[in-house]
Amino acid sequence: MNSRVVEQTKIRRRSPCFTCAVRDSSFCNALIRGDEQPSDEEPSESQAQLKQVHQTIRARQNIYRARDETEDVHVICNGWAFRFVQLAEGRRQILSFLLPGDFESSASIFKSHRPFSIQALTDVHYCKFNRVDMQTRITEQPHVLKELARFWGDEQDCADHAIASLGQQSAEARISGLIIMLMERLRARGMAHNSSFSFPLRQQHIADAVGLTPVHVSRVIGQFHMAGIVRIAQRQIEILDETGLRRIANAR
Repeated sequence: MNSRVVEQTKIRRRSPCFTCAVRDSSFCNALIRGDEQPSDEEPSESQAQLKQVHQTIRARQNIYRARDETEDVHVICNGWAFRFVQLAEGRRQILSFLLPGDFESSASIFKSHRPFSIQALTDVHYCKFNRVDMQTRITEQPHVLKELARFWGDEQDCADHAIASLGQQSAEARISGLIIMLMERLRARGMAHNSSFSFPLRQQHIADAVGLTPVHVSRVIGQFHMAGIVRIAQRQIEILDETGLRRIANAR
């Protein structure tokens, strides 16, 4: 191993990516290491050249503002964020919640302007990749393109489900579906313990994600509490009756 690769290895050991808890389940792993290389080995010289910039931001601050020009693509390392569009009269629609390991959007790799904003829901540590460098990595390494296609497919599935839910489902089904979706995503990252997991969403966030008012959300959550389906306290949620919750989510 030459001196340049040794130095790059030292830098990576100091990087938060080296000990990232969701590295193996995120698109970052394919970008930085590649499928052909075991995750416990150091990156090759060509792989280590993908530059990263790590930053931290407080809750309720914007990571990106809609239609700003940027050459960066953002990935959430720790904390929660969300993508949203600002509507008339101060209203907003939350498009998706970003969890640790999530890229903002697969389309962002190919566009310098985005139609959405990104805001930190909690304190967030995030990483910025240069989108042109990412494009080069994707075209040079087919396994990275394959991983991007998987990420895009999951993203499209979530968008399709959200459209169907907003257009056809009851308030109870929309809210329970959102809870289940977050639970499954956190379980896939090893961040849900039994049936309990972090839930920093306030009623306004839920309302903006499922197209309801905060008052309506409060009423539905109260019904779930009284029915012994979920318990929400201190920014944690416990699923008391997962079967019942899924039954509500699948109702039309």
